[in-house]
Amino acid sequence: MDADTSQPGLRFSPGQIWTFHQDPGEPEATLTVLLVETTPSPMEVVHVSVSALRVHDGVAAVGHLPIAGDALRRSVVALVGTNDAPPDLGGYEHWRSAKGGVFTKRMSDVLGFVREAVERSNPPNSQGTP
Repeated sequence: MDADTSQPGLRFSPGQIWTFHQDPGEPEATLTVLLVETTPSPMEVVHVSVSALRVHDGVAAVGHLPIAGDALRRSVVALVGTNDAPPDLGGYEHWRSAKGGVFTKRMSDVLGFVREAVERSNPPNSQGTP
């Protein structure tokens, strides 16, 4: 089910699983829509999780990313399935209580930023010991 991502009317719903444009060298990944909301500004915010992100010590999942709906529309490639299980909204609740921001760039740019933040906070052990 390829998405026509040039259509601004593309609608996101909780449980949708999408492929998205990725940078070369990234592991094959999907994103899952956790929640969709509209802010008072008004801006559509789509809360997603990402199945895989390359980091210095392997691959990690990302449990929560808030991204503007327009930016996500420019990022997704194909709707590949749905997940009817209730989403884990722990990351969303933390984001909400912290009055967190919203990413407005394409998903590949967002994941680059997340990777850099993870690697800065958890640098590789240069001596090879735990």
